[in-house]
Amino acid sequence: MSIAAAEKIRELRLTGKIDEALILASEELGKNQSAALLAEAIRVLILKGQHANATALYRVFTADPSSGNNLEPEALVRLALQMGRPELLEKMGIPAGPTWLVELLTNGEDPQDNFQPVGLDVTVSNGPAVYTFQGPCPYCGLTQIQTVATSLLVLRHWFCPSCFGAMKLDLDTVRTYLETNCRDLLQRDFFNLDAPLLEHIRPLLVGEEETEAIIQALGQEYVFLLNELIVWHNTADAGTGES
Repeated sequence: MSIAAAEKIRELRLTGKIDEALILASEELGKNQSAALLAEAIRVLILKGQHANATALYRVFTADPSSGNNLEPEALVRLALQMGRPELLEKMGIPAGPTWLVELLTNGEDPQDNFQPVGLDVTVSNGPAVYTFQGPCPYCGLTQIQTVATSLLVLRHWFCPSCFGAMKLDLDTVRTYLETNCRDLLQRDFFNLDAPLLEHIRPLLVGEEETEAIIQALGQEYVFLLNELIVWHNTADAGTGES
């Protein structure tokens, strides 16, 4: 079962479901500590930035030299950097890849490239809008998924779950993507509809004008529901299908 569990953790890790992978790894390590499980648990802990726990498990993982247990160089380098031990890299040869590791070992700089989305899904259901960006890792090409709720005023930092390279997603990148790829959404009448709506209901929500008790009780949820109706109505009229 440990092999199957390790494969499931790996699948979760590579699809960006790091929290789920960590929960499963914790559960399975309580049953046994096979090499495959330990290796996957260490990788997940590195991605979560829990370097102390990752280091402790790595000692267990490599306790028997005859086993030959070890991790890929990119994972070990990321762990060494998290530990604040760059001296561990001094005698390391320069590998063929990934590109971030080559750059680090060549000039000493740990790059943090911008994540460049190539796809976007927007869903609005019983609350704020959820934006799901998809795109490749700038170092190894593995598809990444970043989900942002409510606001696109975002600054995300994370490591690729495959090559452990550092990357970020920020507002400037999001704005550039939307202006380049989503002109149809920006040109619709959402803003002209939304601003008068908010101006109309603000006095109701703060009690400046008399209104139904349910409106004040719902508060922000009422705004979300009305905005959801606007988005649904606008996309339906545009013939673009579900919002």
